[in-house]
Amino acid sequence: KTIKETENDRCVDIGVTRDCSYFLTEKYDENKQEKKRTQTNLQCFRGALWSCGLNNYHQLGHPGVSKLLVPTKVDDIDRLKPIRKFFSLNLDSICQVKDRKITQFVCSRFHVALIVDDNQLYTFGINAGQLGHPKSSESVISQPLLVTKFNSQSEQIEKLVSSDYAIVCYTKAGHIYVFNDYKIRKIVKQ
Repeated sequence: KTIKETENDRCVDIGVTRDCSYFLTEKYDENKQEKKRTQTNLQCFRGALWSCGLNNYHQLGHPGVSKLLVPTKVDDIDRLKPIRKFFSLNLDSICQVKDRKITQFVCSRFHVALIVDDNQLYTFGINAGQLGHPKSSESVISQPLLVTKFNSQSEQIEKLVSSDYAIVCYTKAGHIYVFNDYKIRKIVKQ
């Protein structure tokens, strides 16, 4: 059965792990009309990340649920409002990606990293040092959170790669950054 909200979308990328699946979609313009630079029209063509499966490691981007059997948009704030008080959710961080185009993502068993249209990097899942966020009492980041220790806008990330315990960014300048052990390490070109 087709999810009604995705009827005019096309899938542009898929990611699968042992426990869950991710789908990056964008609106499909059947008439191939020129996209005008109006706020309304820009939102119509935004990329969206959908996820489903088990949420054992909070890697689906949907706080407060243990599993999702139907793909659900990661930035679905309206679905989260009723449970906000029970899980102390910071909906402001989700609002940061709600009306933005997600241009690429990578997933692993424990986390997800995504890039939005202005080249900002967001991560979520178990924070075991690979998300680019400082070590804190919060071992889990349940919704997309901007990585502030890494200036992804000036570095212009070309490609993201991930394993279960690290995230790697390759930049247009040819630099490679590895996120693990609560550090961001730059691998120097030879």
